[in-house]
Amino acid sequence: MANVAFIGLANLGGPMANNLDKAGNAVMVVDLSETACLHRQSAGESVADSSAAAAVGVYYVFCMLPAGK
Repeated sequence: MANVAFIGLANLGGPMANNLDKAGNAVMVVDLSETACLHRQSAGESVADSSAAAAVGVYYVFCMLPAGK
């Protein structure tokens, strides 16, 4: 499987990151919500300090963001 980063873990991003993890991918996540990150970390995913850090060494970067900023 692949090393992937997932940026944005709200209504759509969290379940999508979860599905990637269940499929056997190594998932690195990042979100502005500490609660969302801790939830994904308890599920076995790695948490990055920033979007830039999440994108290092991964093959795919997924972004599920509500706005451009």
